[in-house]
Amino acid sequence: MSRGVESASSSLRDGIGLSALLVVALAVRAFAWSRTVVLFNDGPIFLAMAEAVSRGQGEALLQHPYHPLYPVLIALVGVGPIPLETAAVAVSILGGLLAVIGIFVFVRHAFDRELAWMAAWAVALHPWAVDFSSDVMSDGLYAGFYLLGFAAMVRLIDEPTPRRALACGGWAGLAYLVRPEGIELLAFAAILLAVRSLRAPQIRLRALGAGLVLLISGAALIAPLVLAVGIETGDYALTRKKSLVQLASGSPATQPPARIPEPATEPSRKDQGEGREPGVRLPLPESAVRADAPGAERPPRSPGGLVAAILRSWATSLAAFRFELLGFALVGLWLTRADRRIAREGALG
Repeated sequence: MSRGVESASSSLRDGIGLSALLVVALAVRAFAWSRTVVLFNDGPIFLAMAEAVSRGQGEALLQHPYHPLYPVLIALVGVGPIPLETAAVAVSILGGLLAVIGIFVFVRHAFDRELAWMAAWAVALHPWAVDFSSDVMSDGLYAGFYLLGFAAMVRLIDEPTPRRALACGGWAGLAYLVRPEGIELLAFAAILLAVRSLRAPQIRLRALGAGLVLLISGAALIAPLVLAVGIETGDYALTRKKSLVQLASGSPATQPPARIPEPATEPSRKDQGEGREPGVRLPLPESAVRADAPGAERPPRSPGGLVAAILRSWATSLAAFRFELLGFALVGLWLTRADRRIAREGALG
Protein backbone atom coordinates (compact mmCIF):
# COMPACT_ATOMS: atom_id res chain seq x y z
CA MET A 1 0.00 0.00 0.00
CA SER A 2 1.41 3.41 -0.95
CA ARG A 3 2.09 6.00 1.70
CA GLY A 4 -0.61 8.34 0.32
CA VAL A 5 -3.30 5.64 0.41
CA GLU A 6 -2.23 4.58 3.91
CA SER A 7 -2.36 8.19 5.13
CA ALA A 8 -5.82 8.69 3.63
CA SER A 9 -7.05 5.47 5.25
CA SER A 10 -5.65 6.55 8.61
CA SER A 11 -7.28 9.97 8.32
CA LEU A 12 -10.61 8.34 7.46
CA ARG A 13 -10.42 6.08 10.50
CA ASP A 14 -9.52 9.03 12.70
CA GLY A 15 -12.43 11.04 11.29
CA ILE A 16 -14.93 8.26 11.99
CA GLY A 17 -13.54 7.63 15.46
CA LEU A 18 -13.44 11.32 16.32
CA SER A 19 -17.05 11.74 15.16
CA ALA A 20 -18.11 8.92 17.48
CA LEU A 21 -16.15 10.49 20.34
CA LEU A 22 -17.86 13.84 19.73
CA VAL A 23 -21.26 12.13 19.96
CA VAL A 24 -20.22 10.69 23.34
CA ALA A 25 -18.93 14.09 24.51
CA LEU A 26 -22.18 15.72 23.39
CA ALA A 27 -24.29 13.16 25.26
CA VAL A 28 -22.23 13.52 28.45
CA ARG A 29 -22.54 17.31 28.41
CA ALA A 30 -26.26 17.23 27.65
CA PHE A 31 -26.80 14.85 30.55
CA ALA A 32 -24.66 17.03 32.85
CA TRP A 33 -26.79 20.04 31.94
CA SER A 34 -29.99 18.10 32.62
CA ARG A 35 -28.71 17.50 36.17
CA THR A 36 -27.69 21.13 36.75
CA VAL A 37 -29.86 22.91 39.31
CA VAL A 38 -28.20 26.34 39.64
CA LEU A 39 -26.59 28.47 36.93
CA PHE A 40 -22.94 29.44 37.10
CA ASN A 41 -22.64 32.83 38.83
CA ASP A 42 -21.95 34.69 35.55
CA GLY A 43 -24.78 32.89 33.76
CA PRO A 44 -27.44 35.56 34.39
CA ILE A 45 -25.01 38.21 33.11
CA PHE A 46 -24.54 36.43 29.78
CA LEU A 47 -28.27 35.82 29.46
CA ALA A 48 -28.96 39.52 30.07
CA MET A 49 -26.38 40.43 27.43
CA ALA A 50 -27.94 37.97 24.96
CA GLU A 51 -31.36 39.48 25.66
CA ALA A 52 -29.92 42.91 24.90
CA VAL A 53 -28.71 41.59 21.55
CA SER A 54 -32.15 40.14 20.81
CA ARG A 55 -33.69 43.54 21.53
CA GLY A 56 -31.25 45.29 19.23
CA GLN A 57 -29.48 47.07 22.09
CA GLY A 58 -25.94 46.63 20.79
CA GLU A 59 -24.69 49.76 22.55
CA ALA A 60 -25.39 48.16 25.92
CA LEU A 61 -23.28 45.17 24.92
CA LEU A 62 -20.36 47.41 23.93
CA GLN A 63 -20.50 49.20 27.27
CA HIS A 64 -20.16 45.96 29.23
CA PRO A 65 -16.69 44.71 30.30
CA TYR A 66 -17.39 41.16 29.08
CA HIS A 67 -16.53 40.43 25.47
CA PRO A 68 -19.56 39.99 23.23
CA LEU A 69 -19.18 36.88 21.05
CA TYR A 70 -20.66 34.38 23.52
CA PRO A 71 -23.89 36.35 24.15
CA VAL A 72 -24.16 37.19 20.43
CA LEU A 73 -24.06 33.48 19.57
CA ILE A 74 -26.61 32.80 22.30
CA ALA A 75 -28.96 35.34 20.73
CA LEU A 76 -28.43 33.85 17.27
CA VAL A 77 -29.19 30.32 18.47
CA GLY A 78 -32.05 31.38 20.75
CA VAL A 79 -34.54 32.23 18.03
CA GLY A 80 -38.19 31.29 17.92
CA PRO A 81 -39.25 28.90 20.67
CA ILE A 82 -35.68 28.15 21.83
CA PRO A 83 -35.12 29.70 25.31
CA LEU A 84 -31.96 31.75 25.72
CA GLU A 85 -30.79 29.47 28.53
CA THR A 86 -31.01 26.42 26.28
CA ALA A 87 -29.26 28.32 23.50
CA ALA A 88 -26.45 29.32 25.87
CA VAL A 89 -25.84 25.72 26.90
CA ALA A 90 -25.89 24.62 23.24
CA VAL A 91 -23.16 27.17 22.44
CA SER A 92 -21.14 26.02 25.46
CA ILE A 93 -21.43 22.38 24.40
CA LEU A 94 -20.30 23.33 20.90
CA GLY A 95 -17.22 24.92 22.48
CA GLY A 96 -16.54 21.72 24.40
CA LEU A 97 -16.69 19.68 21.21
CA LEU A 98 -14.31 22.11 19.49
CA ALA A 99 -11.91 21.66 22.43
CA VAL A 100 -11.91 17.89 21.88
CA ILE A 101 -11.06 18.41 18.20
CA GLY A 102 -8.37 20.96 19.03
CA ILE A 103 -6.56 18.78 21.56
CA PHE A 104 -6.71 15.78 19.22
CA VAL A 105 -5.24 17.71 16.29
CA PHE A 106 -2.49 19.21 18.44
CA VAL A 107 -1.39 16.01 20.17
CA ARG A 108 -1.52 13.97 16.98
CA HIS A 109 0.73 16.47 15.22
CA ALA A 110 3.15 16.95 18.15
CA PHE A 111 3.26 13.33 19.37
CA ASP A 112 1.33 10.42 17.86
CA ARG A 113 -2.16 8.98 17.27
CA GLU A 114 -2.27 6.85 20.41
CA LEU A 115 -1.53 9.76 22.71
CA ALA A 116 -3.92 11.95 20.71
CA TRP A 117 -6.80 9.56 21.41
CA MET A 118 -5.94 9.49 25.12
CA ALA A 119 -5.90 13.29 25.26
CA ALA A 120 -9.16 13.58 23.31
CA TRP A 121 -10.94 11.10 25.58
CA ALA A 122 -9.62 12.97 28.63
CA VAL A 123 -11.03 16.30 27.40
CA ALA A 124 -14.28 14.65 26.34
CA LEU A 125 -14.92 13.01 29.73
CA HIS A 126 -12.95 14.95 32.35
CA PRO A 127 -15.44 16.26 34.95
CA TRP A 128 -14.09 19.81 34.90
CA ALA A 129 -14.00 19.95 31.12
CA VAL A 130 -17.60 18.73 31.07
CA ASP A 131 -18.61 21.21 33.77
CA PHE A 132 -17.11 24.21 31.96
CA SER A 133 -18.82 23.33 28.67
CA SER A 134 -22.27 22.33 29.92
CA ASP A 135 -23.36 25.50 31.70
CA VAL A 136 -24.06 29.13 30.89
CA MET A 137 -20.45 30.32 30.89
CA SER A 138 -18.01 31.43 28.22
CA ASP A 139 -15.15 29.14 29.29
CA GLY A 140 -16.20 26.22 27.09
CA LEU A 141 -16.42 28.28 23.91
CA TYR A 142 -13.17 30.06 24.73
CA ALA A 143 -11.37 26.74 25.33
CA GLY A 144 -12.60 25.40 22.01
CA PHE A 145 -11.38 28.40 20.01
CA TYR A 146 -8.12 28.61 21.95
CA LEU A 147 -7.19 24.94 21.55
CA LEU A 148 -7.95 25.02 17.83
CA GLY A 149 -5.77 28.13 17.56
CA PHE A 150 -3.03 26.47 19.60
CA ALA A 151 -3.07 23.42 17.33
CA ALA A 152 -2.86 25.71 14.29
CA MET A 153 -0.01 27.63 15.93
CA VAL A 154 2.07 24.49 16.49
CA ARG A 155 1.60 23.47 12.85
CA LEU A 156 2.42 27.02 11.74
CA ILE A 157 5.72 27.09 13.66
CA ASP A 158 6.72 23.71 12.18
CA GLU A 159 5.90 24.73 8.61
CA PRO A 160 5.02 28.43 8.05
CA THR A 161 2.37 28.74 5.36
CA PRO A 162 -0.27 31.43 4.74
CA ARG A 163 -3.07 28.90 5.21
CA ARG A 164 -1.86 27.83 8.65
CA ALA A 165 -1.24 31.46 9.62
CA LEU A 166 -4.78 32.35 8.58
CA ALA A 167 -6.18 29.52 10.69
CA CYS A 168 -4.11 30.47 13.74
CA GLY A 169 -4.95 34.17 13.50
CA GLY A 170 -8.63 33.46 12.92
CA TRP A 171 -9.02 31.12 15.88
CA ALA A 172 -7.03 33.49 18.11
CA GLY A 173 -9.25 36.39 17.05
CA LEU A 174 -12.41 34.40 17.81
CA ALA A 175 -10.99 33.43 21.21
CA TYR A 176 -10.35 37.13 21.90
CA LEU A 177 -13.95 37.99 21.05
CA VAL A 178 -14.99 35.56 23.79
CA ARG A 179 -12.36 36.45 26.41
CA PRO A 180 -9.53 39.04 26.25
CA GLU A 181 -6.90 36.41 27.04
CA GLY A 182 -7.28 35.12 23.49
CA ILE A 183 -4.96 37.85 22.21
CA GLU A 184 -2.09 36.14 24.06
CA LEU A 185 -2.24 33.29 21.55
CA LEU A 186 -1.72 35.74 18.68
CA ALA A 187 1.26 37.30 20.45
CA PHE A 188 2.84 33.94 21.29
CA ALA A 189 2.44 32.74 17.70
CA ALA A 190 4.11 35.88 16.33
CA ILE A 191 7.02 35.62 18.80
CA LEU A 192 7.59 31.92 18.19
CA LEU A 193 7.42 32.44 14.43
CA ALA A 194 10.05 35.18 14.69
CA VAL A 195 12.31 32.95 16.79
CA ARG A 196 11.91 30.10 14.31
CA SER A 197 12.86 32.37 11.40
CA LEU A 198 16.00 33.48 13.25
CA ARG A 199 17.04 29.88 13.91
CA ALA A 200 16.26 28.74 10.35
CA PRO A 201 17.28 31.47 7.87
CA GLN A 202 16.21 29.37 4.88
CA ILE A 203 12.54 29.81 5.83
CA ARG A 204 12.82 33.48 6.80
CA LEU A 205 10.96 34.78 3.77
CA ARG A 206 8.11 32.27 4.17
CA ALA A 207 7.95 33.02 7.89
CA LEU A 208 7.70 36.74 7.17
CA GLY A 209 4.79 36.21 4.80
CA ALA A 210 3.06 33.85 7.22
CA GLY A 211 3.59 36.34 10.05
CA LEU A 212 1.91 39.11 8.08
CA VAL A 213 -1.06 36.84 7.34
CA LEU A 214 -1.21 35.87 11.02
CA LEU A 215 -1.32 39.46 12.25
CA ILE A 216 -3.73 40.66 9.57
CA SER A 217 -6.19 37.81 10.14
CA GLY A 218 -6.11 38.34 13.90
CA ALA A 219 -6.44 42.11 13.61
CA ALA A 220 -9.38 41.72 11.22
CA LEU A 221 -11.37 40.22 14.12
CA ILE A 222 -9.91 42.18 17.02
CA ALA A 223 -9.82 45.72 15.60
CA PRO A 224 -13.56 46.08 14.86
CA LEU A 225 -14.46 45.33 18.49
CA VAL A 226 -11.82 47.72 19.84
CA LEU A 227 -13.00 50.49 17.52
CA ALA A 228 -16.69 49.89 18.23
CA VAL A 229 -16.13 49.95 21.99
CA GLY A 230 -13.97 53.06 21.68
CA ILE A 231 -16.59 54.91 19.62
CA GLU A 232 -19.34 53.92 22.05
CA THR A 233 -17.47 54.58 25.32
CA GLY A 234 -14.44 56.69 24.42
CA ASP A 235 -12.22 53.98 25.92
CA TYR A 236 -9.90 52.60 23.25
CA ALA A 237 -8.40 49.53 24.90
CA LEU A 238 -8.04 45.84 24.19
CA THR A 239 -10.42 45.06 27.03
CA ARG A 240 -12.56 46.84 29.60
CA LYS A 241 -12.26 44.01 32.09
CA LYS A 242 -10.30 44.82 35.24
CA SER A 243 -6.60 44.06 35.26
CA LEU A 244 -4.62 42.92 38.31
CA VAL A 245 -3.31 46.47 38.69
CA GLN A 246 -6.85 47.84 38.86
CA LEU A 247 -7.93 45.16 41.31
CA ALA A 248 -4.95 45.84 43.56
CA SER A 249 -5.44 49.61 43.48
CA GLY A 250 -9.16 49.33 44.10
CA SER A 251 -10.06 51.21 40.94
CA PRO A 252 -13.80 51.50 40.34
CA ALA A 253 -15.59 49.85 37.49
CA THR A 254 -14.68 51.28 34.09
CA GLN A 255 -18.25 52.32 33.49
CA PRO A 256 -21.69 52.18 35.07
CA PRO A 257 -23.77 49.18 34.08
CA ALA A 258 -25.24 49.59 30.64
CA ARG A 259 -28.84 50.74 30.50
CA ILE A 260 -31.26 49.02 28.13
CA PRO A 261 -34.62 50.59 27.33
CA GLU A 262 -37.40 48.11 27.95
CA PRO A 263 -39.81 47.39 25.10
CA ALA A 264 -43.45 48.20 25.66
CA THR A 265 -44.72 44.64 26.02
CA GLU A 266 -47.63 45.42 28.33
CA PRO A 267 -50.12 47.77 26.58
CA SER A 268 -52.57 47.48 29.45
CA ARG A 269 -50.18 49.17 31.83
CA LYS A 270 -49.51 51.92 29.31
CA ASP A 271 -53.24 52.43 28.85
CA GLN A 272 -53.64 52.78 32.61
CA GLY A 273 -50.99 55.48 32.63
CA GLU A 274 -48.70 53.63 34.97
CA GLY A 275 -45.11 54.82 34.93
CA ARG A 276 -42.43 52.43 33.72
CA GLU A 277 -38.80 52.20 34.63
CA PRO A 278 -36.66 54.15 32.16
CA GLY A 279 -34.58 51.02 31.63
CA VAL A 280 -32.84 48.06 33.19
CA ARG A 281 -29.14 47.71 33.75
CA LEU A 282 -26.95 44.92 32.51
CA PRO A 283 -25.38 43.31 35.60
CA LEU A 284 -21.63 43.65 36.06
CA PRO A 285 -19.32 40.76 37.00
CA GLU A 286 -18.67 40.30 40.70
CA SER A 287 -15.02 41.37 40.37
CA ALA A 288 -16.10 44.80 39.15
CA VAL A 289 -18.53 45.16 42.06
CA ARG A 290 -16.09 43.96 44.71
CA ALA A 291 -13.49 46.48 43.55
CA ASP A 292 -15.78 49.24 44.85
CA ALA A 293 -16.32 47.52 48.22
CA PRO A 294 -14.59 48.40 51.52
CA GLY A 295 -10.81 48.15 51.60
CA ALA A 296 -10.87 45.04 53.81
CA GLU A 297 -12.17 43.04 50.84
CA ARG A 298 -9.29 43.87 48.50
CA PRO A 299 -5.49 44.14 48.66
CA PRO A 300 -4.09 47.52 49.76
CA ARG A 301 -3.36 50.20 47.17
CA SER A 302 0.40 49.70 47.08
CA PRO A 303 3.08 47.69 45.28
CA GLY A 304 2.65 45.10 48.01
CA GLY A 305 -1.06 45.00 47.24
CA LEU A 306 -0.30 44.34 43.58
CA VAL A 307 1.93 41.42 44.59
CA ALA A 308 -0.84 40.15 46.87
CA ALA A 309 -3.35 40.33 44.01
CA ILE A 310 -1.00 38.41 41.71
CA LEU A 311 -0.37 35.75 44.38
CA ARG A 312 -4.10 35.46 45.02
CA SER A 313 -4.72 34.94 41.32
CA TRP A 314 -1.92 32.36 41.17
CA ALA A 315 -3.33 30.53 44.20
CA THR A 316 -6.72 30.37 42.51
CA SER A 317 -5.13 28.83 39.44
CA LEU A 318 -3.24 26.28 41.54
CA ALA A 319 -6.48 25.31 43.26
CA ALA A 320 -7.56 23.72 39.96
CA PHE A 321 -4.35 21.68 39.66
CA ARG A 322 -4.45 18.00 40.59
CA PHE A 323 -0.99 17.48 42.08
CA GLU A 324 -1.57 13.78 42.61
CA LEU A 325 -1.69 13.34 38.82
CA LEU A 326 1.66 15.08 38.21
CA GLY A 327 3.65 11.87 38.71
CA PHE A 328 1.56 9.97 36.19
CA ALA A 329 1.89 12.83 33.69
CA LEU A 330 5.69 12.93 34.03
CA VAL A 331 5.98 9.16 33.64
CA GLY A 332 3.72 9.27 30.58
CA LEU A 333 5.77 12.03 28.95
CA TRP A 334 9.01 10.17 29.66
CA LEU A 335 7.66 6.94 28.15
CA THR A 336 6.39 8.84 25.11
CA ARG A 337 9.79 10.42 24.57
CA ALA A 338 11.47 7.05 24.99
CA ASP A 339 9.17 5.48 22.40
CA ARG A 340 9.84 8.29 19.94
CA ARG A 341 13.61 7.95 20.46
CA ILE A 342 13.47 4.20 19.87
CA ALA A 343 11.39 4.69 16.72
CA ARG A 344 13.79 7.35 15.44
CA GLU A 345 16.85 5.19 16.10
CA GLY A 346 15.16 2.26 14.37
CA ALA A 347 14.40 4.41 11.34
CA LEU A 348 17.99 5.64 11.19
CA GLY A 349 19.33 2.13 11.63
